[in-house]
Amino acid sequence: MPQSTTGSPGRFAAYAKALAGGVEHYGVGLGVPHHSDDDWAAKLNLMHDLRPEVVSFALGLPTIDECRRLKSADIVPVATVTTVEEAQLALACGAQALVAQGPCAGGHRGTFDPVALVRPRQIDSASHRLNLREGKTE
Repeated sequence: MPQSTTGSPGRFAAYAKALAGGVEHYGVGLGVPHHSDDDWAAKLNLMHDLRPEVVSFALGLPTIDECRRLKSADIVPVATVTTVEEAQLALACGAQALVAQGPCAGGHRGTFDPVALVRPRQIDSASHRLNLREGKTE
């Protein structure tokens, strides 16, 4: 999923400086930081052309128009969510199914916010119940 960068040139420079000892010791060079959408539109075009039954998204959401385009090709958009708020956003953008991933999922979480703090039992919040079978929030 395309995401905005969370770094700044100053932070990248400070990180590169912190790695300088290892760079010199191992005789390697550092890559040049850059940000791109990794050909997002081309990937969605490919999915539309191949027409798999399901396309799953993690670490963010497609737009409403992108979900609409997938559904027009009989492709089911599925979104990985880690909070009630993310689930509501996913349903609002057109996801037809949700994968609820908790903080104990393994080496990473599929959160949209790379600096989000884990709040236990957030998806089970009594004030926000999700009716996933019908794709609605109550």
